[in-house]
Amino acid sequence: MNYAWRFPILDGGKKQGINDSGIATFAGSELYNNLAREICQNSLDAKDVDSKEPVIVSFNLKSIYKPIFNPIVGLQEALLSCKEYWKEFDDHKLNSFLNEAFLTLESETIDILVVSDFNTNGLHGSKTKSGTWDALTGSNGVSYKMDGSQGSFGIGKNAPFACSSLRTVFYNTFSKKDKGKAFEGVTSLVTHLNNNGEETQGYGFYYNVDDRSPIFDVENTDDLNIFARNEYGTDIIILGFKKNINWKNDIRRAIIKNFFISILNNKLIVKIDQEEINKETVLPILNNEIITSNDEDLKRIKKYCDTYLNPTKVFHESIFSANDIKLFVKVADDYDRSISHFRSSGMLIFEKKIKKMRPYEAVLIVNDGEFNDLLKLIEPPKHDKWDYKLLDEIEKDKGRKAIQKLNKFIVDSIEVLCKPEDSDEIDPDGLSDFLPDDVGDKKKKKVGDNSSFNGDYAEVSNVKKIDNIVSNEVEQASVDLGISENGEVHNNNNSNTNFDNEVLKPGSPDDNGEKIATGDEEGNKTIITELKTNIRIMPVDYKEGEYNLICSFKKQYNKARIEFNAIGEDGAKDSLFVFKYVLDGKEVQINQKFIDLYNIKAFSVYRMKVYLATKTRIVIVVGGVGYETK
Repeated sequence: MNYAWRFPILDGGKKQGINDSGIATFAGSELYNNLAREICQNSLDAKDVDSKEPVIVSFNLKSIYKPIFNPIVGLQEALLSCKEYWKEFDDHKLNSFLNEAFLTLESETIDILVVSDFNTNGLHGSKTKSGTWDALTGSNGVSYKMDGSQGSFGIGKNAPFACSSLRTVFYNTFSKKDKGKAFEGVTSLVTHLNNNGEETQGYGFYYNVDDRSPIFDVENTDDLNIFARNEYGTDIIILGFKKNINWKNDIRRAIIKNFFISILNNKLIVKIDQEEINKETVLPILNNEIITSNDEDLKRIKKYCDTYLNPTKVFHESIFSANDIKLFVKVADDYDRSISHFRSSGMLIFEKKIKKMRPYEAVLIVNDGEFNDLLKLIEPPKHDKWDYKLLDEIEKDKGRKAIQKLNKFIVDSIEVLCKPEDSDEIDPDGLSDFLPDDVGDKKKKKVGDNSSFNGDYAEVSNVKKIDNIVSNEVEQASVDLGISENGEVHNNNNSNTNFDNEVLKPGSPDDNGEKIATGDEEGNKTIITELKTNIRIMPVDYKEGEYNLICSFKKQYNKARIEFNAIGEDGAKDSLFVFKYVLDGKEVQINQKFIDLYNIKAFSVYRMKVYLATKTRIVIVVGGVGYETK
């Protein structure tokens, strides 16, 4: 048998450089977190349904002696060819990778992280180049999983490559379905020349190059014997593991944060070298981590655990089938008003806040079934939110309505236990995390920043006065807004600031950076500037689109144009029509996308009631422009 690295011929195709979007998705500061999430969710998806034991995933750091591991020689030759082929391009990122790779290969021993799972089915199809084996080792963007499983994009397999200084991973499996073992290496390099002087693709495979098949257990090779296993399941072997001094701590925290539900339910046990995280040890380990790290995320996870184990109340709802979702809610004075979202696999998808409530914590779990399967389809590759807009046009309306129903259920359920008697004394929904505490605070967060604001729940409420600088489309922390609960707004699809028909259109900036609109017969010019004002908007009856609006202007304007926009889940703005407004006891019917106020004096205050074209809780951004004559 001829076991070696094979890089398929490029054959006129596009050259492949070092930039791989799949690997880049999982690189960066969340490296170990991404690895733990992807590995454990894949193992949970591969659970052996005939076994009553929990899935076990082990992370073991080892060293391999370079002379006894045959793939090293061919891999080093390929890397040298990559360096020679691209030497004229002076690609900084490629050079950085190659330098790290050669530094790794200088040592007699190479660090490897062996991630193994047990009580799973292993990868089937290695002999037929199909099934889960081919999806993992021989395909890009292909996901082969059972109904209800987590992955849907087929790119999670790139997470281990991001953890390898050699971008090389080996797969070793014992398949329950095939009753056989298989071993194969995959590397993600760049186009280079093979020994025949032919251009190759970047991806290479270590296997039997004669028939391009994996190494099977009947062949009794040294490579397979090093990683011999006698139980069904899969090993993922990361060659040249990028370890730092805190890698164990980072993986431990990632496991607890993302899989505490699976662990508490005895569906998952994780071993990190000699340490075991199971349903008995997870809480003591969590408490110790909080003491040693004082990590705020872990403190919140502990509250989620308490909520799940000792809820004040458990709510049930039926989206597509009877009781297909559960919401565990616990009320306590020191809680954060956060909701953790899980599908049936037990991996944390995302967290959200509804702050216009008494303090609480909540855990949402979607059970197996049609709704769980739909949510899998609307998760992006990193599985960190639910976005119905990922569905095709035929299914999009179904997804939107399901998410609306889910969000309404969450809000209504929490309100049963946590609705405050005096809402004015409660922080606005999500705003304490999103807006600065002081008017002069310049550290503003961007719309769509998932760390604290995702635009799904709650409503507009009383907010602190914030300097309103609307023309800057990036820094929207300066405006007043609420958080969408149902996500549907009735308006046009224009996401930009609107300057309508009879309005003087902004032209090019003048020497002072101000936008010149036009001039009059006396030579004066009208300037459209950023509107300097403090604005507060408060719901009166959001179901009727009725709001109270207070504007305090900082300077004099000939005209101030006030606009209302809804913020969608993707951060885009949609204009809201104003049906009418009431000012100084006078009702004005307008049915347009703005309110114009004239002859504004500096430091004047306007109080009015406005009626917007929306019948649900949404994110509302209030802003506009001022017209001055100079």
